[in-house]
Amino acid sequence: MKMTRLIYAVFQVCAWLMVSTSAYAVCGMMPNYQEGAVVDITMGRISVPSGVAVGDVFYSKEFPIVGSFFAIVSCKPGDTTQWRVVQGTATTITNVYTTNIAGVGMRTSWIPAQSASPFYAGEQTTWKLGMPGVSGSAAQNTLVFNVGGTVVVELIKLSDTVGSGALAGGTYTNNTAQSVYPFNSGVFLTTRITGGGSEIVPETGTCSIGDLSVDLAPAPFGRFTGQGSTTGDTPFNVPFTCSGANGAVTLTLDADKFMPDGSLGLIKPQAGVNNASCVALQVLDASSGLPAILGATQVVGTVFNNSTSFNLPYLVRYYQSSGGTNCVTPGLVKGTATVTVKYQ
Repeated sequence: MKMTRLIYAVFQVCAWLMVSTSAYAVCGMMPNYQEGAVVDITMGRISVPSGVAVGDVFYSKEFPIVGSFFAIVSCKPGDTTQWRVVQGTATTITNVYTTNIAGVGMRTSWIPAQSASPFYAGEQTTWKLGMPGVSGSAAQNTLVFNVGGTVVVELIKLSDTVGSGALAGGTYTNNTAQSVYPFNSGVFLTTRITGGGSEIVPETGTCSIGDLSVDLAPAPFGRFTGQGSTTGDTPFNVPFTCSGANGAVTLTLDADKFMPDGSLGLIKPQAGVNNASCVALQVLDASSGLPAILGATQVVGTVFNNSTSFNLPYLVRYYQSSGGTNCVTPGLVKGTATVTVKYQ
């Protein structure tokens, strides 16, 4: 009589800006009807793809400057304004500053109206006649420039491990000139996040695993000699592949446990008219020879170079689960286990 053991493998992947300062620019900001443009750079929910390399941009968004804003400054030849970063510290990547989310940096640029060249937060600008959108009087060293165009925010991956959560609210950058009391603050362009809503969610990767069935050969009655006796050792492997950034992979083997704590790796057999009695199925880790602990999670390896294949060895066998005279009766022994793989 043939006795079978069927294991189904079910795959699940569970995954789930700091102050930089510089000296004030020496251009003086003159009286103006407007104090400057304020751009809200709230970005919504942002996914970090698992395959993004360190140093690469994983998100970019343009924010048009809405309204009419002008800065009137007194600049002698060589005088500058400075676009100051007020959240975050400089990184080794040009114009990229840290954020409150580990492994995530931000680069902010401004493309003025009629200009093809961006200005970057953290740099200073020397304004002069002849630049797009700039007018004024050379004799009086007075310049008027249009604070229009577009602000561009880029998010950059800074490390292999990326955190999650909302980007901090508040002001991120101030484009400033020396204020001229009592007319202006000296700030003619501000970027900020208000009200939250810019959430970083890293993608941890993907794993691929298929269903698996294992048949045990029929076992004669004589091999069951009492409670705890075993027979019919049948090896099988659990193959799967994970891809993504470097990370740990865990595996949980679970089932309808014969023992409440999952010890001894005993799977309770399914009930049925033609099923055997007093016989359970036992799963062992073939590498160690020890029974698997059902429901326990263990780290089984790490993903390297974006993709790693696994082929974990196990063994399943018959296990006499109860004693007594004539306890074991003929029939089918069938159980189901679930393999859960998590990429961290």
